[in-house]
Amino acid sequence: MAEEPDIIYSNTPQLTNLSFGKNIFSFYDQNETGQKAGIQIIDNTSTNIAGTFETYPNENGYYHFDIQNVLKNYTTPNYNAEGYTNKLFTADNESYAFKVRYGWVSSSGTFNIQGTYPGTGVTDNCVVYGGRKEYWDLTWEEQSDYIIYLSGLIGCPIVTNTQKALTDWTITKDVSKLTGGIPSWIPGGVTEVYNLEKRKDDELILSFITEAIKNPGLPPPLGCDGIKGIRVTFYNNDNQIYDTIIENSLTNGGGSTDALNTNRNWVYPYNAISIGLGPKNFTTQYLGNPTHIYVATYTYRGGGSCNAQYTNFSNLPTSEVYRIDIVDDVCNDFAPVQVSWLNSLGFRDYFYFSKRTDESINISKNNYEQVEGTWGSDTFSVPKYARGNTTFSQDLTKKRTINTRYLSDLEAQYLKNLFISPDVRVRYDGSTEWLPVTITNTTWTERTFRKDKFFQYTINYDEAHKINSQRG
Repeated sequence: MAEEPDIIYSNTPQLTNLSFGKNIFSFYDQNETGQKAGIQIIDNTSTNIAGTFETYPNENGYYHFDIQNVLKNYTTPNYNAEGYTNKLFTADNESYAFKVRYGWVSSSGTFNIQGTYPGTGVTDNCVVYGGRKEYWDLTWEEQSDYIIYLSGLIGCPIVTNTQKALTDWTITKDVSKLTGGIPSWIPGGVTEVYNLEKRKDDELILSFITEAIKNPGLPPPLGCDGIKGIRVTFYNNDNQIYDTIIENSLTNGGGSTDALNTNRNWVYPYNAISIGLGPKNFTTQYLGNPTHIYVATYTYRGGGSCNAQYTNFSNLPTSEVYRIDIVDDVCNDFAPVQVSWLNSLGFRDYFYFSKRTDESINISKNNYEQVEGTWGSDTFSVPKYARGNTTFSQDLTKKRTINTRYLSDLEAQYLKNLFISPDVRVRYDGSTEWLPVTITNTTWTERTFRKDKFFQYTINYDEAHKINSQRG
């Protein structure tokens, strides 16, 4: 009887990755039989098979599978993100948790499973987010920027790496140059905060990867395993009008119902958490006319006699600090248009366009020539209202051109992702509804102050749904 293959994985695949780019799983036959190897991609419940692949080994005896084309189908934009009224919500659309079964394929085509990566347990999963990578990036090299790293000391959590929000915004501001109230919970060693802007009525969402990487040599205490809450502090100039840590729980739209002091299973869709920071999410707080908001993530405080600035949560934030300045409209500006788009990480980014706006309608008519006269009646006549040239149907597309204010170099780079995004929506001033649009700009040209001095960007778009038209 011929020796059967013994398939093992030859690399340790990334447990966290982005779906739009290479996702390589490699295997080796320890018995070197030369037979086909196969893999199955199954969801985190181990019940639904997303895809099955098989191949012969290469000349060195290895099998390589790139499963990105399957994963792309399971990470999509969140079309309801701005509609949520809960303060928190999970990554049901933007992420996908899966396992890979591997084994060998017999001559009759039977798939013989020899293992599952990363394991068969409920919490053993790979996770991808719907972001994009460079063609050469196999491991999402920048992922450490977005994941918390935690250690432990005398029963308390130690943050060894803070996480960034899943946004392409990179503009920071020196803490010493901030105006208005500054919360005492910002750590003393923090010299810069990420500084965004929005109008009072604008929506804005920040998203974070939930789970932390724990130091095996100095593990954090029980319960300190990721984002257990998100702190939000509202100010009206120097006056603090609201400060709380919103627990990452089902009640608030977030993760599991397990107690704060237990390790939670951050399985799909709780592997990322988003917080809405618009008037829909904080209705009461916006009545206080806030001028700026601070946001940061926190873990559990630990079971020891640990300091805690806010009951049950870690003394220090586990993320970078984000400040959102709420700006007023300039009186001579046009009615602003807020734009939301799918960013490079698979989540939402925002910008408002406040300069000249132009609207037009592209009209395509299907006409025919209608014969004049009452040919079917007793008496022939030609009414003056007879059509002659008649419109049978029309194709009506609403088009707009909107312009930014003068931009900084970093803002221009940020908006590059708007131009190339496949999912863009707009919200017009005075409306709470988001409309899907298609950007019609066919090129993006880098502009900088050095080359262009003061510069703006212009966006041309078609509304994705055509105007309904009657027949003539």
